[in-house]
Amino acid sequence: MASDWEYFYERHAKSILDSSFRVLGNLADAEDVAQEVFLEIFRAGRIEQYFDQPALLRSMAVRRSIDRLRSRKRHPAFDTTQLQSREPCPSEHVKAQELEELLRNEIQKMSPREAEIFCLSAFENMNNQSIATALRLTTNSVAKHLSTAKKKLSELIDTKELETNHE
Repeated sequence: MASDWEYFYERHAKSILDSSFRVLGNLADAEDVAQEVFLEIFRAGRIEQYFDQPALLRSMAVRRSIDRLRSRKRHPAFDTTQLQSREPCPSEHVKAQELEELLRNEIQKMSPREAEIFCLSAFENMNNQSIATALRLTTNSVAKHLSTAKKKLSELIDTKELETNHE
């Protein structure tokens, strides 16, 4: 069992951590989420159920990451984002950070299903069929939730651009 667990961990650790980091933008939080996912699977004692289910594991990581985003809102902390800018222009870096923060805030406001589907699509590059399979939904349902989430984000960005243009 120990060697199975080690192999399972080695096989999936990077993708779970990457999925969490793409949603959270914070390495420490992403590592915590990855540990939570592995702990849940270990406690359940059924790694064979998840062994060949990378989409399901990424979905678990995304859900836990969204929960972490929501918890940040209730318990504000210092911004420990570990992303480094490679952009030559500081103002563009500031704009990118603002947009990233707006995106994370808006994800917190979405329904859990919309947020999960949006993150799997946008951050994990999963197509609607893969998301539907992983979440046991129809592709039509996935498309509807994704469309709603994108519409909300589009409206937010349009509003933000109007505010910026009026300043």
